[in-house]
Amino acid sequence: MAKQQGLGPSIDTPGDEPCAQIWSVYISEAEKYDKALVDGWRNNMNGLLIFAGLFSAILSAFIVESYKLLDRTPEPLVQIALFSLQNPGTPFNISLLNDPPRLPGPPPTAAVICNALWFIALGLSLASALTATLVDQWARDFLNRTEMLPSPVKRARIFAYLYYGIQRFRMHAFVGVIPLLLHMSLLFFLGGLVAFLLLVSNLLAFVAATLLAIVVIIYGTMTVLPLIQFDCPYQTPLSTILWSARRYFFRMLEQHGISPSNHADSPHSHSMVDAMMSTATVRSDPREARDKRALAWTMKSLADDDELEPFVEGIPNAIWGSNFGRRRKYDNLIVGLLKDPQVQLGSRIEHLLASCESGLLETQVKLRRQVVCLKAIWCLGMVAEMGEQESDQNHPMGEKRRFWHRRSASIELVDVEQAPKHATEQQLWEKPRLPTIEQPLSYFQGLQCLPSSSVNVAHYLPSITALANWNDLCALNGYVEKIAQLLQPRPSFEMKSNYEECKATLVSMLSLHKSYVWRHVIPTGLDGEQNLEMLVKSPCPDDIADWIVQVGRIIQQMPLSWNKVQYRILHSFLRVTAEASQMPYEFELTCETIRPSVPNTFDSDMVGSVLTTFSDNVQKAIKNPRREVTHVDIVLSILLPWFDKNKELDIHVVQRVTDATIDYINHRKNDDAVERVLRDCDITRLWELVTDRLITGRAEWLAEVSKAMWKLAMLFPGPSSPDVRFHSRPRFNAATLSVIPVAPFAVSVIALLKTHILNAYEATYAPQDSEAKANLQELEKQLVLHEKVSVASAFKRAIYAVQDSLELMGAVHGVISPFPMKGLALEPMPVLPTFTIRTKDGYSEWRHATMEVVEQAIKLGGRLERRMDQARFAIAIEFMQRCAAAQTANDLPYEPVKTFANNIMRGVFVQDPPHVDNQRSFVEALRGLTISGKDEHSRLARVVLESSLFAGREENKLPWLDDFVSIKALQDLLRTHLQFFTKDALGIPRKIEDVLGWLELKLDVLERGVSESSVRKDTIGR
Repeated sequence: MAKQQGLGPSIDTPGDEPCAQIWSVYISEAEKYDKALVDGWRNNMNGLLIFAGLFSAILSAFIVESYKLLDRTPEPLVQIALFSLQNPGTPFNISLLNDPPRLPGPPPTAAVICNALWFIALGLSLASALTATLVDQWARDFLNRTEMLPSPVKRARIFAYLYYGIQRFRMHAFVGVIPLLLHMSLLFFLGGLVAFLLLVSNLLAFVAATLLAIVVIIYGTMTVLPLIQFDCPYQTPLSTILWSARRYFFRMLEQHGISPSNHADSPHSHSMVDAMMSTATVRSDPREARDKRALAWTMKSLADDDELEPFVEGIPNAIWGSNFGRRRKYDNLIVGLLKDPQVQLGSRIEHLLASCESGLLETQVKLRRQVVCLKAIWCLGMVAEMGEQESDQNHPMGEKRRFWHRRSASIELVDVEQAPKHATEQQLWEKPRLPTIEQPLSYFQGLQCLPSSSVNVAHYLPSITALANWNDLCALNGYVEKIAQLLQPRPSFEMKSNYEECKATLVSMLSLHKSYVWRHVIPTGLDGEQNLEMLVKSPCPDDIADWIVQVGRIIQQMPLSWNKVQYRILHSFLRVTAEASQMPYEFELTCETIRPSVPNTFDSDMVGSVLTTFSDNVQKAIKNPRREVTHVDIVLSILLPWFDKNKELDIHVVQRVTDATIDYINHRKNDDAVERVLRDCDITRLWELVTDRLITGRAEWLAEVSKAMWKLAMLFPGPSSPDVRFHSRPRFNAATLSVIPVAPFAVSVIALLKTHILNAYEATYAPQDSEAKANLQELEKQLVLHEKVSVASAFKRAIYAVQDSLELMGAVHGVISPFPMKGLALEPMPVLPTFTIRTKDGYSEWRHATMEVVEQAIKLGGRLERRMDQARFAIAIEFMQRCAAAQTANDLPYEPVKTFANNIMRGVFVQDPPHVDNQRSFVEALRGLTISGKDEHSRLARVVLESSLFAGREENKLPWLDDFVSIKALQDLLRTHLQFFTKDALGIPRKIEDVLGWLELKLDVLERGVSESSVRKDTIGR
């Protein structure tokens, strides 16, 4: 048997193979980076080897000559001359040439320096050549080792092992030293050259020294400059070393408690590459300027339509994102391209769209290009906005402004000065721009005249037209803001030039105003005073200050019409949408953009038109056989809240809108569509308007009103909401049940309302951190704090909040009180005293009475909460009794099965046995349903058997049933009318069999308990 120690380690496991695809992705990404890195090293090393070889050869030739300067042995002719001078009468001996004399003294210093520098340079050059050769070999080995095995898992692990080895042994730094060696070698060579030329000529040495100084200065500049300017293309190996030294210096300062300002956020705290990338990509004004230049150059270089089309196709993605909604970071770039006279993006897009009608394009290409251009135009129109008006007490527009902060498809109204408190830096950068004249669609010429013959154009034209009107309104607002700034008080010597600029701006604004479709809504004058046209045409007045005052009065009241214009733009868009066969492009986003930012009432001139549009679309929606939500439904969902929010409408208008809404609710055969239309309304006000028509409506209309009440109540939120429900419910109070619809709707609506009152109470009171409990506790706390008369805002808010809570509690109390309940009897519903007392004694009495009410309400709230299950059970019994009492189908409540199954019986489960009367009433009501034998009664009985009341529990079957008489009656009922329950019903026979078994067990337990108690009584008696 082989020793376990002799077995090699497992290099792979079968469990890794399913992850091969994941590791293949890693390999593909690693190869892109690692191979590019290694190939770059190899290419650099090849260039360094060539340079090092040539440089070493040249340097060797210089060293051969310079080395002679270190040898003090004279030349033969020099030796003969020296011998003759030293020994004038002695014949010359040829043997002196074989053993020449040495000259006295060391070699020249310049020669020693020259040779030392050149030998060092030669050594550095050869060392760089050697290391370059080694790096080339290492790089080749790295690539070979990563391709030795075919398995993706193994290759991935080898990639990671070798790459992290490169990082651990700092091979990047090692490779970076090789060019430094050659650079130092070259500098040493130039220094040695200066020393060599000193022995020949001072002039030549000076020239060489000057060259060396220039090289050193340039080299030093190229070394230091990238440390300061990150976009500098020049860099030397010393730059990285100096950068690392600087980072080390900063770390040492931090260790000693000395931290440079903003060091953590400074790009100098990162590597050079990271600092460059951060500076190049971080949002800043210089980056905006670079982006503009780059995109402008791109546009100028796109001479062909086929080249321009991909650029235009990318514009929507720059303005809108699928996940983040509206993007503002490219607004300035886009507007810059539109404004640039050499680019003229608007004209280029219009020309590209016009090329679709040239007849030279294939059908598919033409359709695609049309869609690209129209989408780009729509997105450019979305860039327009009123802008964020600055808050300034001296501003001619007066009061502080607010702006709409848009994210994705939601809108949030934000105070300008409060935005930094809850917005990120990116969101703050992307906040709305200041009001400006330059709006994107202002740079297009033919948008109002786009041909609608094409299906593509017809799909986009309504949205683009609405945005074009919105752009013009934003531009007018920009003119008004600019003129308002020009009208600011100025020194007298600036008055003349300011007047000329203001007049020129007014001329431009009036030119746009004349061509605007809604110009009649925007006043350019005041009653009894001159208008802007007259003020512009008049010559320069003697009193410029008075002219400025007159213009200021007119300009100040112009923004008051913006809201009216926006309503007209939106209404016109909605009317065109309703008349179209399909929904316009990005209908809801377009509506969101042009919708008035601050909800307000539309003026009386629009009421008739909007009412007509609303009524016509209600009829169109009713006649539409399509079951899904259509664009007509969405139009209604936008129009209806206009009337809902307008509190000053004539009563007849309100009634007409209410009647049209009732008609829509009753006859639109889609709950999704009804919910979509009503979701933005005030449900409480809508319910009040509908129920009010029971009193004010004509007799033949009452049935329609009652039906609408039933349909609305079916959509209110329940304990376990189905798919289609309102997100909110009306505010219920004690008077909610006092409005009685006509038969056959009365029983169904009242039962639904009782159920929803309990649902509302459970949602607001039952949770531990519920709103109602918190309101009561807050008022109790405020009463303790304010022993004296107080008008503190927190105190008043607590009082108002408790009033709402007590209203709902009163409604619940009214529902539960008539039913027989186990436990202590409910106390009367406490009434909160009115806080209108200002005297000291009166306040003390009010405070004492209010504290008692709060204590009673807290105690009563707990008791009501414990009776919720019994109350739901009692409501179901009451509805069953009303249905059982019906002699004919006409006597039944409206839609009894749907009402009972979807709302009343949904979620009914009583954990503890309710009052005995309720148990016996339940069995009798069920018996009443079975005796009649009607189909409706049969379906109601099946709903009961399939409900949670008869759902099996592991420990306690039918926990709500403990009355002997009720158990026997239910057992007899199921056995006697078994055929009634099981007729045409799947699963019911098995259910009844289980229920009978559970009832038998309960009877055994009760009979046993009765027998034991009887024996116990007999024993005690004896």
